[in-house]
Amino acid sequence: MPRGNFREANQLRNLSSMVSAQHSLPPFLATGGIGGVIGQTDWSVSPLGAPEKWPGVLVHTMNWVLRAEAQIVLFWGPEYVALYNDAYAPSIGAKHPAALGRPAREFWAELWDDLEPLLRGVRETGKTYVAKDRPFYIERHGYGEQVYFDISYSAIPESETGIAGILCIVSETTERVEAQRKLATDRERLSQMFDQAPSFMALLTGPEHIFEFANASYKSLIGDREIVGKPVRAALPEIETQGLGELLDRVFQTGEPYVGNEVPVMLHGGAGSEPRERILNFVYQPIKRTDGTTSGIFVEGVDVTERVVATRARETLIRDLQAAETNLKELNDTLESRIASAIAEREQAEEALRQAQKMETVGQLTGGIAHDFNNLLQIITGNLETLARNLPQDASRLRRAAENAMTGAKRATTLTQRLLAFSRRQPLAPKSVEPNKLISEMSELLHRTLGETVEIETVLSPRLWQIEVDPNQLEIAMINLAVNARDAMPDGGKLTIETSNVHLDRDYAAANAEVIPGQYTSICVSDTGCGMNADTLTRVFEPFFTTKEVGKGTGLGLSMVYGFIKQSGGHVKIYSEPNSGTTVRLYLPRQIGSASTEEVERKEIVPEGSKEETILVCEDDDDVRTYSVETLRELGYRVLEAHDARAALSLLERQTGEVHLLFTDVVLPGGMTGATLAKKAQALRPNMKVLFTTGYARNAIVHHGRLDPGVELITKPFTYSDLAARVRDVLDLG
Repeated sequence: MPRGNFREANQLRNLSSMVSAQHSLPPFLATGGIGGVIGQTDWSVSPLGAPEKWPGVLVHTMNWVLRAEAQIVLFWGPEYVALYNDAYAPSIGAKHPAALGRPAREFWAELWDDLEPLLRGVRETGKTYVAKDRPFYIERHGYGEQVYFDISYSAIPESETGIAGILCIVSETTERVEAQRKLATDRERLSQMFDQAPSFMALLTGPEHIFEFANASYKSLIGDREIVGKPVRAALPEIETQGLGELLDRVFQTGEPYVGNEVPVMLHGGAGSEPRERILNFVYQPIKRTDGTTSGIFVEGVDVTERVVATRARETLIRDLQAAETNLKELNDTLESRIASAIAEREQAEEALRQAQKMETVGQLTGGIAHDFNNLLQIITGNLETLARNLPQDASRLRRAAENAMTGAKRATTLTQRLLAFSRRQPLAPKSVEPNKLISEMSELLHRTLGETVEIETVLSPRLWQIEVDPNQLEIAMINLAVNARDAMPDGGKLTIETSNVHLDRDYAAANAEVIPGQYTSICVSDTGCGMNADTLTRVFEPFFTTKEVGKGTGLGLSMVYGFIKQSGGHVKIYSEPNSGTTVRLYLPRQIGSASTEEVERKEIVPEGSKEETILVCEDDDDVRTYSVETLRELGYRVLEAHDARAALSLLERQTGEVHLLFTDVVLPGGMTGATLAKKAQALRPNMKVLFTTGYARNAIVHHGRLDPGVELITKPFTYSDLAARVRDVLDLG
């Protein structure tokens, strides 16, 4: 019986306190359904009489019964006059509506000998009668049926001493009971069929592969041994050295079946017997739960030893008689096949190389552009900030102009960051990330971004491998993919994000440039949008390539995703057809070991320095250096400046006082990088801290897509508050 039905029954026990005053017109008569039928019924022939003369407790009860969604029948008075709601009516079939308002004995005659004692027991004792799957015999469709109900029969008090009626809340369970009985019968038959089957069968459960069942053929194969309830490795120790235990483990872990044909297996055949080789055809079939995980393995196979031995002997004889002819034919066939295969592999490799070289060339170009553009943006945004800080408060028009200029500069900064991501020159800060958690935490942001017309579904694989990746950049990549999907579904649609563990083998790596075979975590983003043709697919990762209208996109979204994933050691694959949607699958390497997950708290105030703290600024761009020097002096620091590394080292050699921080660009003229300058400068002044800046990540401080350990970096363009906070953080490092 559903818990809600019992709660409704308990609420009615308080009806005894209601006034049993007469009602001029019960409100339920104005409703549809059963309420309307009650209003149209001739009640002069019913023991209850006209509804307007019903006692108050009956009126209140019927008001509640007719609103309830549960199946309810009310047997009222000593004659058990039947009243019920719309939900109950189908359970009595053709008896409705004639049974409404009539004594139960008239329309429940075939089961009255069973029903009456139940009703009388509740009426006499006042106790609720509850039963699950209670059998009844009923004639509701013109023939007799055995049916089953979950029931709750409760007394409705009319006063402190009398029972007015019996409230019956029911739920038919006939289909469930019959299905359970059929299932039990089927299981008995299935067990007999398995045990009598000529092939050997066994059921293994859990990661330990514990024998739950083995049929007669299986027991005949392994001999007189007790195996049920034991793990495979304990019950059949001889399989461990033959790799079958590892094979079972792999099937259980991957959920992929294994089919073995003519597999030789050494079996002891029982206690005290000598090992014997048997040749088996068998299947290890994983048994899946509803969530897709594996609960066990079904083993089924046939002992083909005799057939294989005879076949092999016959084949050996034929091979000996036809050896010369067969060898010559095989040599010719193999030669042609190898030539064709080699040509195909070479063409595929050449195409992959051409594509990789093309993307690398474009990446180098965009990276160089981004470097120069970031220097320009540093000058623009820095001076706009200085202008905004120093404009009078009443210069509203000039302030708006400065704000508009800053908005444009920030948009340009975003485009430049995407160029750096595509060219794989963006310094990353990887951390240990749980992809399922990151996607779940992005749910609200994605819903706001995509709007109400796009349905979002996530299918997150349990026990997903962790990855080591820059979480902020991964979130940006996910948003870019989601926005592209939204734009491909202008009339709405569905976005699906699915995660899984995958293994990319050597064949896949050979067919896809820059892919290393191994274990990866896959994040798959699919939409039901307009899709793309083959020509578009070949260009989707190129920067500034877009199929959107002018002003609707920059063409850098997928380029950024491509560059970030590649820089993170991963791989991107796109599948799409016109009018069939698009699927973008990101592959990120499984994390081996652990990585730092510490987050640096961002300060809300702009920290200042003092004249006692000296900073040496080394920057070859005069305008960028001027802005940096003026900003640091405005913050209160004593500042020295140099155009290149040699000038900076000369200053350090001449300077008598302490220099607390070297703030240097990574890319410097004259053949000496910022990293080389920092190394030589710290040799002169071991206590001096170093903060790098760059608009373009070079190998001098960034390797394999991440900052070198201990390196402190602020990327261009930086703001006044960014520089203030970053300098203060580095100076305050222990």
